[in-house]
Amino acid sequence: MPPRTDAYDRPADDKSDAVSVAALVEARYRRDIAVYRDLLVHTAADHRVDDRGNRWPAHARLVEGLSLLDPDLRIHLFHTHQDGGDLGSFPPGTNVLALRIHVRAFPAQVPTRTAARGQLVDAVSTIEADGWVRALLGDHWADHSYEILLRKDQDPPTLRGMTAQRLYLVLLDRQARPLLAPDNFDFRRVWLRVDSARKIAPRSRPLAERVRRDGPYVATAAIRDPRTDTDGTWLIEVTGLDPAHLTPLAGDTATRLIRSVRTRGAIDTRVRPLRAHIGTTVLCVFFLWEGDPETYAVTLRPPQTEDDLQGPPWHTPAAIVAEVLSSWREALRTGLRRRGHKTPLADGALHLLGPIDV
Repeated sequence: MPPRTDAYDRPADDKSDAVSVAALVEARYRRDIAVYRDLLVHTAADHRVDDRGNRWPAHARLVEGLSLLDPDLRIHLFHTHQDGGDLGSFPPGTNVLALRIHVRAFPAQVPTRTAARGQLVDAVSTIEADGWVRALLGDHWADHSYEILLRKDQDPPTLRGMTAQRLYLVLLDRQARPLLAPDNFDFRRVWLRVDSARKIAPRSRPLAERVRRDGPYVATAAIRDPRTDTDGTWLIEVTGLDPAHLTPLAGDTATRLIRSVRTRGAIDTRVRPLRAHIGTTVLCVFFLWEGDPETYAVTLRPPQTEDDLQGPPWHTPAAIVAEVLSSWREALRTGLRRRGHKTPLADGALHLLGPIDV
């Protein structure tokens, strides 16, 4: 009698590739995977779905179990997500969820991931990780997914919990339909210490042929917002001084600020930056807010010398820009445009935050 085969026409105990591993994982955890997939579909439809809620109890049915390829490991899957619309150029009106699937491992003698605490082991093979992810996502989603390759060299202890894993990404629209990433997708904004991305080999023959013919990304030249550059960042006007004419600290801060505000969604997905003005002592960003005809301005005073630096988070130009963007984001999201004091500038813009001498 020939050996029993699974749905992929392989022996039931075959572990030779990711598809075989996926079949074994799905057979072993079929009920848990069904519940988790239901949660992921609803997460795509409503980006705010919380997996700790009672309606979609994925927390009670974690996909977790002994490794199929390494008897010393247990595998644990979980997801996180973020809005993906600002990470690359998508067709107008597409609401994109960037769904991350985390594959983490811990010693087999530890019964659960919760009990393992910090005992994560960065030793899951590509075949096994691909297989577990394919089992959770199903072929259609997995065929459109990417592995996010993380830099793990010289990890500081504070980051080991973020990088001791394999990380996968699938982009979903509101109908939970998977999308290939656009050719200007910014994978670096998906997680910390991102090095590059690897396209998961599709099982679908039409998709495999498309990837072979056109590459693993969707060309965006025809759909890109004309207000953005080829890399998907905002095109803005820069006026005033050349950063090279400022003090080194002020010039570095100005350069970093301009680069940051050009990044879509850096302040808020509803913010459209128009212009950055570089003054000797003040940097000013002019922007529109979606649905609001007014032009607004926010400003900061960059450090001129080492004496202007303080302790964290005001100790380097990079930290200062990150802190200022965070402050602007919080103020705008909590109603500053409606309730805050607005000072008209000479060009008609309404100044909201920061020093007024622009």
